[in-house]
Amino acid sequence: MATQHLDLDEQEQLADIKHFWNLYGKWITATVTVAALAYAGWTGWNHWQDSQAQKSAVIFDELSKAVTAGDIVKTDRVFADMKDKFGATSYTAQAALLDARMNYGAGKLDATTSALQWLVDSHAEAAYKDVARLRLAGVQIEAKKYDEAIKLLTGNISKPFTSLAADRMGDAYALQNKLPEAKVQYLKAYAGLDERDDYRKMVEVKLARMGAAPIVEATP
Repeated sequence: MATQHLDLDEQEQLADIKHFWNLYGKWITATVTVAALAYAGWTGWNHWQDSQAQKSAVIFDELSKAVTAGDIVKTDRVFADMKDKFGATSYTAQAALLDARMNYGAGKLDATTSALQWLVDSHAEAAYKDVARLRLAGVQIEAKKYDEAIKLLTGNISKPFTSLAADRMGDAYALQNKLPEAKVQYLKAYAGLDERDDYRKMVEVKLARMGAAPIVEATP
């Protein structure tokens, strides 16, 4: 595919997007995960009462302690055990996210990708799978696998996460110099986020730097 020709202003806008991602990308990933886990947590309560979930809860507690201690080897080992024995429980879905976070922090992107892809392909609740898609797309964007990230986020994303997915897609397009496509996704993300949400303000900054600041109606 031929590289899109950019004038000086567009090059500066693209540089701003790249700088924004480098500066805030990891923070945004962490924020998305915390917010999404808060949403997803309550949906798993009804599964915790069966025997499988109770057994997986015991092992998850062991994994949580390993995470707290920063023991990535033990975290990987316990997560592998949970996948093997309790792959369908919500605790194992949470374990996948924690294991991915540990490996990401250690710079082990292959292991990070493996944990997140497992969760995407699993039978976990939609919220957990969507968190995994968002985080995996972030890893792919950092690895410059933009088309893979876009494809991952184009699937069936549940409503609470569509705006976040659109923002990630905007980043992927912007970093490929596809500014019109990026603007469309950023505007979609902006429209879907609550006006009191700090994340919405970050999307607005991206749009403003691309010369596409949204029109905000004045409050009566």
